[in-house]
Amino acid sequence: MLRRKGAYSRFKGFLESGDMLKSWYRFENDREQQALRSWCEENQIPLSDQLQQKRSPLLTTDKKDESRDQA
Repeated sequence: MLRRKGAYSRFKGFLESGDMLKSWYRFENDREQQALRSWCEENQIPLSDQLQQKRSPLLTTDKKDESRDQA
């Protein structure tokens, strides 16, 4: 889907034009958290209490949004 050079930046531009960029980052972050939690569970790696919360401070969308918005 995003194989060509510049495809992700065009995708981001499309999302920005529809005010959907923050929603995309939340979706992306949620899926990433699910994948990491599943991987940890499959590999019998316990998570700390802080990481077991749905929106842990270590995995927040806000920091990710800010760093990507500045790029």
